[in-house]
Amino acid sequence: MGLPEALETTFLRTQVQLCIVHKVRQSLRYVVWRQRRAVARALRAMYGAPTVTEAEAALERVALTWDAHYPTISTSWRRDWTRLTVFLDDPPALRKVLSTTNAMESLNDS
Repeated sequence: MGLPEALETTFLRTQVQLCIVHKVRQSLRYVVWRQRRAVARALRAMYGAPTVTEAEAALERVALTWDAHYPTISTSWRRDWTRLTVFLDDPPALRKVLSTTNAMESLNDS
């Protein structure tokens, strides 16, 4: 908490990309087992969208479909939206690498 804000304050042109994998895991944490695949598919439509506009439309579909059962999912994604969609400005070939911090975590795990 606070690290993205500190980075953005110190390095003014910095764009912070939050880890999609961790956000998906957080979103699925309280989803009942039989609905996990459907919720995960809906989330994938957001982070797999070719543009931010299409990702926003997918977020609205997630909210309409799942807010009755899991209102915290769309609220959480909306709260972090600008930091979750930074990688959508990059070429598709780089998106998979940039959407997760797992490589960085492995490097710094020693």
